[in-house]
Amino acid sequence: MLFPPGRNAIAVAEYTLGLMIAVARHLAEAHVQLRHTRELTVASGAQREVTSEWSLEPSSPFARLQGPELHGRTAGLVGFGAIGRKIARRCLAFGMDVVAFDPYAPPEAFAETGARSAGIHEAAAAADFLVLAAKVTTESTGVVSADVIRAMKPSAFFVNTARAALADYDALVDALREGRIAGAALDVYPLEPLPPDSPLLELDNVVLSPHLAGASIDVPRHHSRQIVDDLLRALDGERPRHLLNPHVWERRRVNVALVTGGSGGIGRAVCVALAADGSAVIVHYNSGRIAAEELAAGLGNAVAIDADLSSPSGPDELVAAASDRLGPVTILVNNAGLMTDARLEDMSDQLFEETLTVNLTAAFRLCRAVVPGMRAAGFGRIVNVSSQAALMGSVAHAHYAAAKAGLHGLTFSLDEGARGGRDNGQPRRPRQDPDRDARRPQPGA
Repeated sequence: MLFPPGRNAIAVAEYTLGLMIAVARHLAEAHVQLRHTRELTVASGAQREVTSEWSLEPSSPFARLQGPELHGRTAGLVGFGAIGRKIARRCLAFGMDVVAFDPYAPPEAFAETGARSAGIHEAAAAADFLVLAAKVTTESTGVVSADVIRAMKPSAFFVNTARAALADYDALVDALREGRIAGAALDVYPLEPLPPDSPLLELDNVVLSPHLAGASIDVPRHHSRQIVDDLLRALDGERPRHLLNPHVWERRRVNVALVTGGSGGIGRAVCVALAADGSAVIVHYNSGRIAAEELAAGLGNAVAIDADLSSPSGPDELVAAASDRLGPVTILVNNAGLMTDARLEDMSDQLFEETLTVNLTAAFRLCRAVVPGMRAAGFGRIVNVSSQAALMGSVAHAHYAAAKAGLHGLTFSLDEGARGGRDNGQPRRPRQDPDRDARRPQPGA
């Protein structure tokens, strides 16, 4: 499973710096007053005689809307992941100092950026801008508590473009209302959209935006590039950079082969060939334990598993045990069989049923058990080991021939989703045969 980490990290980092400047330098307030009121466009006092009151007088916008520069100030980051580090680099480019709280960030992350690691209260006390950039987890929920907010300077600004659940917004509103911090710039809220009765809307020292930090037209290009690059790597056989389940990649190149009746004869030869080809092998046996275990030990990446395939639950239990030991089965070789010499007139119903169970019913149950996993993995092979008896027939082996003939039918009917179902050396009959009806004996012929 591929994922694009930090796909919107640049957008959020840039937006965060924009909010820091907006709240510190009163950009939003100046825009609103100039655009939607006459407060900054009507001359007063001594300025009536000049074209503008935009002067240095105490009542002028220049005097009333002043704020601190970023240069020389300290940014205190809560969270130092992909977004936090991009914010840090931009703050450093503005000439700021950066201190960050993130107990999970590796030391090299701080060394690479030049930021300093600190505890949450230390970061809050040092910050001129306390910036939230963490993801919400059970540990990070409410990490910026009322105590942390109380540790902030009266001249400090609170900035949140991450998630509201990281902070105590009630304590934040109290601090803003009482003037215990200079202001706040917020893009996220406990309830979104922001309710019309939110106390944040009543405060003059807050800049608000409607969860727009990641709303960049470039974000789709970023995550599309990340996903396509990783898809191309996977198709080339290289490990993708961004895997949500990396253990799957480590196992994807190794087929897990289940060979029934694998302790001797054809089954043993198949086990050896599959192991030589790099597959992990489950050597199934119902008798011949010592031979099966010795074979598995000699193959290396193999295990021997005992299972009674004549039992209704035996095939499912075998597949489950195989998956637990080596992973989902991607190659199934139905080789186990039962054949006894018996004249047709001496053949009992019980013998016939036992032969069908081991040679056909068990094969069907095993196919049924492995196909869902093969579908999920997107690949798989099923090999049903048949016999010439299925084609030639034999009075002495009628029960065996009937079972193997049924195995042929099972092979032909396997769903195309489990690719590779084959007969032992026999070509598969075409599914579409336009001449079939012409060859079929007609009534009366």
